[in-house]
Amino acid sequence: MLVGLAGLLGALCSPSPSVWVRAVPAGAAQAATPAATPQSTTDQPAGAAASAPQQVTVGLYLSEVHGLDQQESTYFADFYMWLRWRGDRDPIPTLELLNNVARWTLTMTPIFPEPVALSGGESLQQFHVQGQFYEPLLLEDYPLDAHHLRIEIEDSTYAADQLVYVADTAQSGISPDIQIPGWRVTGWQLAVHEHAYETDFGVTGTAGRHTYSIAEFDLNVKRPESFFRWKLLLPLLIVLLLGCSVLLVHPTYPEVRLAGPATALLTLVFLQQAYTSTLPEVGTLVLLDKIYVLAYVVVVGLIATTILTSHWIRGDEANAAKAQRLDRTAAAVLIGLFLVGTAILLVPVL
Repeated sequence: MLVGLAGLLGALCSPSPSVWVRAVPAGAAQAATPAATPQSTTDQPAGAAASAPQQVTVGLYLSEVHGLDQQESTYFADFYMWLRWRGDRDPIPTLELLNNVARWTLTMTPIFPEPVALSGGESLQQFHVQGQFYEPLLLEDYPLDAHHLRIEIEDSTYAADQLVYVADTAQSGISPDIQIPGWRVTGWQLAVHEHAYETDFGVTGTAGRHTYSIAEFDLNVKRPESFFRWKLLLPLLIVLLLGCSVLLVHPTYPEVRLAGPATALLTLVFLQQAYTSTLPEVGTLVLLDKIYVLAYVVVVGLIATTILTSHWIRGDEANAAKAQRLDRTAAAVLIGLFLVGTAILLVPVL
């Protein structure tokens, strides 16, 4: 009875494996605890450690993407994934989706109860996956930004010298029905490369750098240019043109001339607050911020021109012709500065 009780307590206290915990690479030095010991490879033939790594073909078909949140840099994806391999190592228990978040909501349903044997000697398993994923959205080019919505697949146990992924680009793809409100899908790619960890994962006496094979599926999306032209740039241009129109008023009416640029300045502030409220704290100026800086320069130039001409008129009304020439010159220079500066900012992202 004591022996049975000890066995029961040992079973309850022993840690259970999890596909989300980075295991020590198979073939590393002997770990101090069973939890750090990788899947046993003692059943491999002699010399297997020196042989080529086992290849696992990975494919993915993306059927739906929704809930893209630029504040949190997260999105929901619904896709089918398959793994095909030949060898003794089963890649299914150690499969890991690296950038999955809210993992308690992840569903990863196997299509077959057990991997099926194909006629060529390979094994195949398929999954239907639904979950939330994280991919940092770099917004420096907002509102003409483009992004890669990524799904990262990696083995949590076997290093790249034991198991490598091979991209099934011929059969992978995306559904033609994918639509993301506010975004335009421009393509996809599936690539495999090595992911290095500069650590020994706590196993002393082993190499401090471990490399794993990682497969990355990217959905390429871009914000439509019409959003920038009609919803952001057009109101800005209207405000600037109305501000510059005060230079058509005769210089003998300085109060009227000052009211226009002041109103334009307040309108610019409110317009900028409207779009920045939809963005996360990025810590740098986005593309639209830089365009607004040019707009502020135009408004400040209008105010300076109006103040200068009002001083000329107040000193001597005979200077009206001189003030009107300055108005025309200032309007041309300020509008030209804004248009040229905006074009220089837009050329790299168009």
